[in-house]
Amino acid sequence: MSKNHLKRLCIPKTWKQVLKKDHKFITKPNPGAHPLSLAITVDLALRQLKFANTRKEVKYLLHNKNVLVDNRRVSERHFAIGLFDVLSVDGMHYRVFLDEKGKLFLQPIQKDVKLKASKVIGKKILKKNKLQINFSDGRNILVDKEKIDYDIGDTVVLETPEQQIKVIVPLKKNARVLLTQGKHAGDKGVVENVEGLFVWYKKGNDVIRTLKKYAFALPEFV
Repeated sequence: MSKNHLKRLCIPKTWKQVLKKDHKFITKPNPGAHPLSLAITVDLALRQLKFANTRKEVKYLLHNKNVLVDNRRVSERHFAIGLFDVLSVDGMHYRVFLDEKGKLFLQPIQKDVKLKASKVIGKKILKKNKLQINFSDGRNILVDKEKIDYDIGDTVVLETPEQQIKVIVPLKKNARVLLTQGKHAGDKGVVENVEGLFVWYKKGNDVIRTLKKYAFALPEFV
């Protein structure tokens, strides 16, 4: 049976501002759309943002205040929020980012709070000329196969909560990218070349090769 807590000594390296020698256990994210390494709990986020200090205060906020993730209300403190999700608390908005050290943090934002960037990780042709697009945050959307062309690795900008597709950002030469995994996690650069399973991106004067699955093409608002 899955446990609902983690020992602090076993937390992912991407979690920021968590003291491993504080209390023994910490709230574990529920299984869901995001991998554990790229997600934190609503409980931890509310505490990091100083909206709450105790479990009781977190529960009060979730049941009595307007706490939203991607413009949908949440009431479970174990709910996982991941990369580029937007957390809203009483009209204040924060987007989950990776810093230059590969640590997750919550960046205050004032605009584009309904926009969500998600990476295409799979697609499947269905009957009646429909295409199912699978995204990195667990979303699945049906689109008309003939209208728009999607490639695995591209980024799609969605408007939440309706999940309306606004922009497609191809993973190709001159695209800005963020590295989400691997030893270069947190790096930002500009794509020089994409070939097979690999991407070459330029950071400063260096050209670095990484796996294509680690590169996230960034839209303008990020």
